Amino acid sequence: TATPLREDNHFKELHHIIGPFLYRAQWTTLVGQGIIASIQCTDVQCNMLFNKEYQKATSEIEKKYYSALNPEKIRLCASLLKHHLQQGHQILIFFEELFVMTMYAKLLHDEHGYPLVKIESKENQSIVTKALNDFKRGYISVLCFSRTGDSSFDIPNACVGIQISSHNGSRRQEVQRMGRISRSTHVGTPPSEGQIDSYFYTLTSDNTREVEDRSHRTQYMNEDAVTFDSITIQSSSLEDKWLHIRRNMKDASLRNIQKRSIMATIRKELTHNHAIVQSKPR
Repeated sequence: TATPLREDNHFKELHHIIGPFLYRAQWTTLVGQGIIASIQCTDVQCNMLFNKEYQKATSEIEKKYYSALNPEKIRLCASLLKHHLQQGHQILIFFEELFVMTMYAKLLHDEHGYPLVKIESKENQSIVTKALNDFKRGYISVLCFSRTGDSSFDIPNACVGIQISSHNGSRRQEVQRMGRISRSTHVGTPPSEGQIDSYFYTLTSDNTREVEDRSHRTQYMNEDAVTFDSITIQSSSLEDKWLHIRRNMKDASLRNIQKRSIMATIRKELTHNHAIVQSKPR
C-alpha cells in the first residue's frame, strides 16, 4: 500500500492480524530512482473575501462552503488552469463537497470554453467511462473529482493536481491525491537536477480552518522528506510565475465570479438542502 494511514489509528490493528511492515521506502527514494514522478508541492493562501460570513457561520458545512467558494480561490484556480493548459498539461481538481464541485464546474471552463467535466460516485457509469477515456486520449484536459477520485482510477497522464477542499486534516487523502499525479513517464531513469514532472497545489482561504488543517495533512509526506512550498498570493514578493498567475486572476472572463452572487447561491443551498435558515445580508 502507498498509504498506511488512518486518522482513527485502526491501521495499527493490522500488525496483529497480518504482521508488521516488511519493507518501507521513502517517497523521495522512489522519486530518485525514477519509479514515481518528481512533484512540486505548493500551498497557496488566498485572501478570504467571506471572512464576516465565515465567522458568523453556525455549522461546519456552512464554513466549508464559504472557505471553498471564496471568490479569490476560484479566480486563482481559474488562473492556474489557464497557466497549465497553455503548457499542454492535464489537470485534476479535487473537492470534498459535491455542491462546491458543481459550482466550480459551472463557473470555470476548459481549453475549449466548455464547463468542466465532473466525476462523482453517483454519476452514471457510462458518463464516467467516457470522461476518463476522453481525458486519456487528450480530448479534454481537466477533470473535477469528488472524494471518489482519491483512489482507484487509472489516469496516468495527469500531471497537475489542484486541491480545493478536503476531508479536514486527513493525511491519507493527501497522499492518495498526490498519488493521482505521480505516475513516472521515465521509469527507471533518475530525474535530472531541478526536474519537475508534476505539480500539486493546495488552495486555502486565510483565517479559516483550512490553514490549520494543512499542517496536519502534510505531516506524513514531511516525514518522507517531501517539502511543501508556501506562498501568499497577495504577497509583494512573488516569483515571475506567480506574478503572472496573479495578474490572470483579474482577467475579464472572471468577472462573473462575484462575491454577492456566490453568497446568494450558498445561502440557497444551505436553506434547501441543509435546513439552515439564514438572515438576509444587509
